[in-house]
Amino acid sequence: MDISDPLNQKVLAYLSPRYPDLPLTLLPQESERDPYMHLGSHPDIVERIWKGIGSKLESDCRLIVCGTPALVQPETGIILAFALGTQYCLHIPNPLMGTALAAGAKTTTKWSNGLVTDAAKKFGEDWIFGAWLEEEIEWCREAYRVFGVSRK
Repeated sequence: MDISDPLNQKVLAYLSPRYPDLPLTLLPQESERDPYMHLGSHPDIVERIWKGIGSKLESDCRLIVCGTPALVQPETGIILAFALGTQYCLHIPNPLMGTALAAGAKTTTKWSNGLVTDAAKKFGEDWIFGAWLEEEIEWCREAYRVFGVSRK
């Protein structure tokens, strides 16, 4: 994982304080905690990103990033998706943002406590909250390809 890459910096800055005692990345099987039950996200959310979306990508991208279940592009280390409590966030290539928003994806979510999080402001302009849309699989496949190209 490239912690210096600008595409990862905002997400890592947000996630790193959640579990400061854990390493930056772990493979799911290396975790001492059950990633589905004990890493701060609903098990259905973890299953959605790891099995529902991640299993459809070209290679296994499952990682635990800062104690959070995530999908990471294996060649470049760019974060593609991560679990966030009862929500999940997807890194969408900018040209697909209009398509994603038209399909019903949102950049904001309102939590049960009334607070609102704007993924585009918090994580970067090409982040959305997942909405369990079938199209998310293709968007993530495209993200895998686009973010798999080294920019260095």
